[in-house]
Amino acid sequence: MNHDIFYFSGSGNSLYISRALDAAVPGRIRAIGALDLSKSVSSDADMVGLVFPVYFMDCPDIVAAFLDRLEVKPDAYVYCIASCGAMAGNTLANTARRLSKRGIPTAAQFLIFLPDNSIAFPTPDEKIAPMLESGKRAVADAVTAIREKRISK
Repeated sequence: MNHDIFYFSGSGNSLYISRALDAAVPGRIRAIGALDLSKSVSSDADMVGLVFPVYFMDCPDIVAAFLDRLEVKPDAYVYCIASCGAMAGNTLANTARRLSKRGIPTAAQFLIFLPDNSIAFPTPDEKIAPMLESGKRAVADAVTAIREKRISK
């Protein structure tokens, strides 16, 4: 089975998650910021992961532009992981809806709480260590679910 992990990372959380996924289900880690988004982005992988932070209760603009250009195999297992410090809003639902309109169903979605670097609502210092511990467990749980190709919405 081949596996593409597309990620966008601001603070490093999405890269951390992507590396954990790659360690469990090896594949290609592809930085969304390094892609040419003026044309379509294709993946012929059996498993396609999208990993990104929550920005203002949604996915970052660069991720939205990427989603509008992504092409995957019809039977690909597509999953999304969003990381945030406190509130995710409708990020995962919006992402799934955007992909669905293009004929790409998402098999699983995960929200992982990790310390963030939000200008408006940064993670307080006293919450960082506990969030890192619970985030580590959440990443491990998501990795297990993805390795087993579980379906969750």
